[in-house]
Amino acid sequence: DLSFNDAGQIESCAGVPHMMLADSFKRKNADGDRVEVEGDDRAAIYAAIEADPKLSIVEGDADAAAVLASFNVKVEEMQSQQIGTVAENLCLARIPGDSRSKLCASEATAERGSDISMVVAHAFREMAKASDIAIQNGGGVRTDIAKGDLTMGDAYKLLPFANTLVEMQMTGAEIKTVLEEALDYALQPDGSDGAYPYAAGLRWHLDISKPMGERLSGMEFKGRDDNSWMPLGMNTSYTLVTNNYVAGGRDGYLSFKTVKNDGRYVDTYLDYAQSFVDYVEERGTITKLPASEYSTQSITR
Repeated sequence: DLSFNDAGQIESCAGVPHMMLADSFKRKNADGDRVEVEGDDRAAIYAAIEADPKLSIVEGDADAAAVLASFNVKVEEMQSQQIGTVAENLCLARIPGDSRSKLCASEATAERGSDISMVVAHAFREMAKASDIAIQNGGGVRTDIAKGDLTMGDAYKLLPFANTLVEMQMTGAEIKTVLEEALDYALQPDGSDGAYPYAAGLRWHLDISKPMGERLSGMEFKGRDDNSWMPLGMNTSYTLVTNNYVAGGRDGYLSFKTVKNDGRYVDTYLDYAQSFVDYVEERGTITKLPASEYSTQSITR
């Protein structure tokens, strides 16, 4: 119950909020598949819901379901559209050598990390036409991509979030700092391995045995029209493209927030998944990048 004053401001608010729940409660089994909870555990869920006046199990509305079904048909048609071809399996990893891939052994990513995250980073730099360097956090890339046809649905499973591409003006020194921050967050027990960075136009050597600030060495830059790599200029200004999630300082990319607050930030409003789709459609076929283009050139543990 709400009451308002003459200015339209809320004077009082009372009542009980309600969360409506479907009668479906799932969790992953030993094979990683989501299955319905059964037996005593399901009974415990029902008891907890019954004891909480804010929770209610409700049946779906048939009329609303019918309306949604008509849209689902169109969504399924769009998801099945082929946007290109994948020449070989593109393995997923967050930190190089982890066991996240469902297509590849961990040895396949141990030296340089994720194949598909590298392709995504290059797609973002290509689609954000003013950018010199692209950085993508490994956790924002969600699946392997298997050899064969690539569909619109595959692209949106790969990049499922409502992110946009943003461009930031940063010096080489600032770029090194933010990468060191992200790496530290990726390696900390209370951090997230999804912070591990992948880049286009930028490469480095990594020694994770060293302290924060000293883990990256031999950092090199190659512009989109350049044929060779050169040392990253610590005092040189670059246009860097990334997703708006990490650009806000999340996932350990703390210095990005400083750059944003300084006004050296432009949201292109390019949807990041659609940018990847456009990149694939322009090329027709995607494959692994040459080893020299991977951002992590070597890793010392």
